[in-house]
Amino acid sequence: MKLFAFILIAVPVWAQMPLDLVVLAEESSLASSALRAAHLDTLHAGDRVAFMTFRDKTVLRMGFVEDKRAMDHAFYGYKIRRNPKSTRLWDAVSEAAHLFTGPADPARQRTILVLFSQPNESKRETPESVRRLLVRGDISLSAMALTKPAAAHWVQVAPRTPPVYSPLARRNLARPDDRTVEGVEQIAAVSHGAMIDAKDPAMMFAATRAASATGSQRQSEERVQ
Repeated sequence: MKLFAFILIAVPVWAQMPLDLVVLAEESSLASSALRAAHLDTLHAGDRVAFMTFRDKTVLRMGFVEDKRAMDHAFYGYKIRRNPKSTRLWDAVSEAAHLFTGPADPARQRTILVLFSQPNESKRETPESVRRLLVRGDISLSAMALTKPAAAHWVQVAPRTPPVYSPLARRNLARPDDRTVEGVEQIAAVSHGAMIDAKDPAMMFAATRAASATGSQRQSEERVQ
């Protein structure tokens, strides 16, 4: 007779909760490239994803769907070749938050994932107004700050001199300013989200899920205390 031992591993409820995820991508070549690299197979059954883009205005490109083919079509078909000088990031986050309607479902996680690379110049919203909106809607915010490394190229350092090859010269370098990054980091922290490592865009959805699960755990512990 063969004896089999079964070990049951308790998985926290918040680690299994499906996502209601709004992917909010800056209209830039950096964000479009990151999205095309994302692995959709890291999303779980029951996850619902919406897709919005922003620059000086916010555009809804896909409502909430569970169909990964629709997600692939939306993300892979999103191709931008230029990087803006600034965006209205906080205005866009506010509009993304309004996609969540009605009371929050305790069996699901509401999350916004922001992909950005440029300074914020919002006209209406501030980090504080966005913070209040996210807390009121029980929405977490995670973000990926994208940067474009400086490309080596030939530069002319003085008139009438031959150009020299400079690996440190920076031209059209995309990088969010410190104030914008600090604001996003603060909102991610208070909303129980996280900053996602931009070096591995393929795993952005897995990292967002992990951040949401950790945030749900912290919220649960805070309620008990």
